[in-house]
Amino acid sequence: MLYGRPNLAAVSLGIHEAVLDTTTSYLKGRPRYNGALSGLPVLRDRVGGMEAGFRAARILAYQAVHLLEAGLRDDQGKEVERRMRRPASRED
Repeated sequence: MLYGRPNLAAVSLGIHEAVLDTTTSYLKGRPRYNGALSGLPVLRDRVGGMEAGFRAARILAYQAVHLLEAGLRDDQGKEVERRMRRPASRED
């Protein structure tokens, strides 16, 4: 089994999470008039987008590793996806 790509994905997710945590703590600690920078709606929206992207990437990485461990290659995964889109009344 190839573990190079899942390992690279895990390292990338770790870096993404560290950047997200660092950004969040910086925005909370940086003063701005009567509050912190984290109170600005535009920055909250951007951090929310970063968080959403991180969560989506993590789910995708877990799914890819699950399929790899199940022994499905990319072309087999496409076959499974094709079968899932078929109507339930048809039998293979």
